[in-house]
Amino acid sequence: MVKGFVHSKAIGLTPRYSSPEAFNMIKSSMNEPQPAHNLMKKMDVYSYGIILYELIEKRLAWSNIDPKHIQDVIISGQRPLLSESTLNTKEPHIIFLMQIMTSCWKASPNERCNFADISLSFEDFRM
Repeated sequence: MVKGFVHSKAIGLTPRYSSPEAFNMIKSSMNEPQPAHNLMKKMDVYSYGIILYELIEKRLAWSNIDPKHIQDVIISGQRPLLSESTLNTKEPHIIFLMQIMTSCWKASPNERCNFADISLSFEDFRM
């Protein structure tokens, strides 16, 4: 098992990459209908934003948090902290990825970008 990797087969989530609404759905009821396809896509977009964070920072998201508490941190609205060097970077590709990352993990799923927009952004970006 990978250190810091927590996965629940009962609920099918990997907390480190799960969106706030994923946890809230599980808290509300396991017997309720599955979320709409669009909401599932937005949950995947959130996870993609976390992966971008890990690529930018070259470390696991929430590596400073006990894995048992990641869920509470995410539900509270917190996002992984960027290092000072990342925040102050002048590298265009890092700035570009940070813009996508932050649009992926907005609190409201309706405010998050979608994968079509992300794909177009990559096509339009020139380093």
